[in-house]
Amino acid sequence: MLNNITGKDDKNAGIKEGNWDAIHLVTTTIDGQGKVKYRLNSTIFLFIDSAGNDFGQLNVGGQILKVREDYQSIDPKVDPHDFHLKNIGRLIEANENDMRAESTGIYITKSK
Repeated sequence: MLNNITGKDDKNAGIKEGNWDAIHLVTTTIDGQGKVKYRLNSTIFLFIDSAGNDFGQLNVGGQILKVREDYQSIDPKVDPHDFHLKNIGRLIEANENDMRAESTGIYITKSK
C-alpha cells in the first residue's frame, strides 16, 4: 500500500506506484551453554514511480542492506520452535522498521 511508503494517511505525495521487496537470511548458532546468537542479513529493494507539478516525472530505485545480531539465553521451559520463531520475528521486524526509516529519509524526503 502506498500510504505505508509515504507514512501519510491522506495523500500519496505524488507517488503513483511503489514496490518493496525484502530478503532476510538468518544464521542461528547455539553454544554448549544454552546461549543463542542470531545474525540477520536483510536486503530491501525499493522502487518508487512518482509525478508532481513541482518536479515532473521521477523514478527512483535502490537497495539497502542491514545486518543485525542478537544474543539470547535459551529458556528450557519454552518450546524451542516458539522461542526461535519469536526472536527471529522480532529481529526481522526491527530491521525492516530501521530500513523503512532509512529509505524514507533517502528516497522520499530527498525527492521532495
